[in-house]
Amino acid sequence: MSIVMISGDQQSGTGMLVFPLVVQVNDQLNRPAANISVDFAAEPGSGTVNPSRATTGPNGQAKTCWTLGGMHVSTATAKVAGAGSVTFTAYTTSSALPAATHGVWGQNGNDVFAVGATILHYDGAVWSRDTNRTGWSLDAVWGTSGRDVFAVGYLGVIVHYDGTAWLEQPSGTGRYLHEVWGASTSDVFAVGDSGTILHYEGTTWAKQTSGTVANLHGVWGVSGSDVFAVGDNGTILHYDGTTWSTQTSGTTLPLGGVWGMSGVDVFAVGGRFVTIPPYGGRIILHYNGVDWVRQQDTAAVLLTAIWGANNRDIYAVGTAFATTGPQVDAFGTMVHYNGASWAQVGPQFPLLHVWGASATDIFAVGVLGNVILHYDGTNWVQQTWSCDPAIAPPAGAAFALR
Repeated sequence: MSIVMISGDQQSGTGMLVFPLVVQVNDQLNRPAANISVDFAAEPGSGTVNPSRATTGPNGQAKTCWTLGGMHVSTATAKVAGAGSVTFTAYTTSSALPAATHGVWGQNGNDVFAVGATILHYDGAVWSRDTNRTGWSLDAVWGTSGRDVFAVGYLGVIVHYDGTAWLEQPSGTGRYLHEVWGASTSDVFAVGDSGTILHYEGTTWAKQTSGTVANLHGVWGVSGSDVFAVGDNGTILHYDGTTWSTQTSGTTLPLGGVWGMSGVDVFAVGGRFVTIPPYGGRIILHYNGVDWVRQQDTAAVLLTAIWGANNRDIYAVGTAFATTGPQVDAFGTMVHYNGASWAQVGPQFPLLHVWGASATDIFAVGVLGNVILHYDGTNWVQQTWSCDPAIAPPAGAAFALR
């Protein structure tokens, strides 16, 4: 017998690599050999593989997912008794953390998309990597159905999923796009750096006049003629279907997310991280149809996104900071609003976005790109994704909500 490398060598990244390690075992006549055990192992300091033992299929192939460790150059091997071994090499990029997952949205709890350095899809049981082989770096995702999904990100990239493939759409801008939201498939807004606002009317994306040069991080609306956008320096904009106008926020802190129940019941969240005390600041604003009112602000918390099942069941997520001497350590934060007050809940992962299908079916994603949190109404459960749909991810831990 012999073992040969098929794919997965020479990848670069952090955390779980996007593509699986695939080998093929052949018999003495060089035919694919089925039902042969292949032992995969990462060398010391090179992370972990899952599974560590796989059985070849009818095509003679076996595969595993590789999560890198802290070494710059990592190696992993695949061995078959009596057939020898092959060695894979991977390179850890500069970040010490897995590539972040920035956005999450779904048609329902069994059809959810998460985006970042790759595109992930959840079918109600398993997260798997979707097709994304063009090097997109995505920040946000939104759609009208599982066959009509938009994602936006770095250098003005906009991609659309039609249920079969992700295809790039011309955006007309090179600005970083941070968020996307729409009232319908022919009425979609994307916002980004330097006051960029783009509108899609079903055929092409066109730039709108925002009246600001501030970086915009969030957009949400009730309809195509009642839309809010938020961003740096406390910027809040409102669109009435014709023009964007500025609203007074009462803060200069950057705002990262916006969500509401109606045009007169809207929340915006934000904050800032700096390298001197007090190491940031959290702000939560509420709009009553007339004014934006500050609900809460505290030190050491940066909120980036907000979503609610109703106006008495709202979650905001972000990153918190703690100091140990001169060192500043980042950890996650999740706060919940019950209609009267905000309180800390959930596990402490650094989080970037939150979305839910219902009050008992909520997803949060963040800086640790291979970690996704899911809330079932009782517990937040840590989920991880697989580099291949055929490979089940490791089971996650459960965390009590309160």
